[in-house]
Amino acid sequence: MSSRILIMEDEALIAADLEDRLLSMGYDVCAVCDETAEAWKLLNELKPDLALLDIRVRGAQDGIELGGRVRRELDIPFIFLTAHADEATLAKARETEPAGYVLKPFHDRELRAAIEIALSRHHSLVKTRTMERWLSTTLSSIADGVLATDLRGRINFINDAAERITGWPAAEALGQPLDSVFRLEGQTLRRRSGTEVPLEYSLAPIQDQGGVAQVLVFRDCTQKLQAQAEKDRLLQQVQDAQRLESLGVLAAGVSHDFNNLLGIIRGNVSLLEGQLSGGMQQSLHEIDLATQRASLLCSQMLAFAGQAQQAAELDLADLLKSSRVLLEASLTPEHRLQIKVDPVLPSIQGESSQVQQVLVALVRNAVEAMTEGGTVGIYARSHQLTAEEAAGLVQGHGIAPGLYVELEVCDQGEGIAEENLPKLFEPFYTSRFHGRGLGLWAVAGALRRHAGGLRIESRVGQGSRFFVYFPVSVRPTIQAPPPSTASENRVRRALVVDDEPSMCFLVERMLRRCEFEVICVEDGLQGLEHVQQHGAGLDLVVMDLVMPRMGGREAIVAIRRLYPDLPIVIISGNEPGHQEQQTPRAVFLRKPFSLAEMRVALGQLQVQAG
Repeated sequence: MSSRILIMEDEALIAADLEDRLLSMGYDVCAVCDETAEAWKLLNELKPDLALLDIRVRGAQDGIELGGRVRRELDIPFIFLTAHADEATLAKARETEPAGYVLKPFHDRELRAAIEIALSRHHSLVKTRTMERWLSTTLSSIADGVLATDLRGRINFINDAAERITGWPAAEALGQPLDSVFRLEGQTLRRRSGTEVPLEYSLAPIQDQGGVAQVLVFRDCTQKLQAQAEKDRLLQQVQDAQRLESLGVLAAGVSHDFNNLLGIIRGNVSLLEGQLSGGMQQSLHEIDLATQRASLLCSQMLAFAGQAQQAAELDLADLLKSSRVLLEASLTPEHRLQIKVDPVLPSIQGESSQVQQVLVALVRNAVEAMTEGGTVGIYARSHQLTAEEAAGLVQGHGIAPGLYVELEVCDQGEGIAEENLPKLFEPFYTSRFHGRGLGLWAVAGALRRHAGGLRIESRVGQGSRFFVYFPVSVRPTIQAPPPSTASENRVRRALVVDDEPSMCFLVERMLRRCEFEVICVEDGLQGLEHVQQHGAGLDLVVMDLVMPRMGGREAIVAIRRLYPDLPIVIISGNEPGHQEQQTPRAVFLRKPFSLAEMRVALGQLQVQAG
């Protein structure tokens, strides 16, 4: 039966649109109202499965106040719908414990996800409450140890749990003095064997005509203490992660500003090269080396803070061998692992923990696909990726054909329906009840960091094969761009977008050395406006990433809509992300850079440089 939903929205057009959306999703809209008093009345009369409440509506109360009353007096989940996302509104809304919070405007998928999560959570909560009431009495008597004494203090009753905890069988414990069986030292029980057990206990007297007997209820706290220790350990990990995250934010900010300064120094040094001689030229060389070492320190600081990865040459065969125990931890007793590696396997350039993350995620995915057990196969080999195969990748679109290390993970499980393939790498998507929906999303992120790719072969009922491609490790050689041809006589025009005036001036001087006419603007919004007006006459855009008003990433997306083939040099002090790596007709140039490196970038874009 469809879930019944009540809508409270005072904008008639929005309410009608929302009702149409919900109906198209298969929900039953039981009522639509525009003010809180009517909503409260309908909620009491109709008892819907869920309420969608706008925060700012007509009436004596706003949506947040109504939500608080619903939480206190009715067992109906509600979701706030609003265009207001300021911290004060969010803080006030959180106090009412809503089942969700959706900002306008929203997509159908976001709305549906919020509704399904709210309904599922409420259903689970109702089941939990019912189960807790039903089990409370039973568990109190069965799970705990119970000892009872007569008026003389001798044991006349002992249950199974008490036998197990104390180590005394009933036949021997009955008739014994209580302190002979229940030997308590502080909060620790000394069992019959001499071992110690941490306890929680309570002692209650039973008044009788002839005196006072006792009932002792106790439980073994070993697991509880272990769980608390594990909780404390995990809490410490969370705190460490939060500190590292804060350090990462600081490192990113410092790196950006510091690399801007280094970029100005190194760029100006490169402009002076060839104009001085002797000792002065050597001094320039020493300055250039110092700026490169300083830039490396920035990279190391980002890597330490978790915002960049330190890539190294990896032997995948050795990594698979050392990771076998880690991978087998993902198996159940019904599964086994088979690993085969080609005798001659090229090295890859990567970060070992992220490659391990890819392996673990794919093995877990294979285990979850084979619910009745089976063999998870891992095969590593060299592979010459063709252009046709590169075009068919589900991750890593646009990677170049060539030699790769192919890592195959296969199973004989349930297979993947074709319509689900595009969704596999979305965060929190899973087609399985016990899945978390994060494993393949993490795989996609690791592959982006390694400029790798992935393709899938799967049929429902016949298993799946995941093929991961890592570029082989090579030492890149930078080729100088081809010299300008005599036939290229027209004036080349470049746009430089950077909020740092000194950096902007430096790049302008470099490009003028390369025989460009240059226009400089200070943020992405101004850059986009210039492209909108003069884009047809531009040959190049040099774009910083971190700027006020509109950053470089947003500006590049907007520029690509207008001019898909306009060459772009992306400059930043941080490591390139997925968007920078995947942007077509673009080259990433990390600050600080020299005039020679700018010429190389122009050559890679096939922009003539003088």
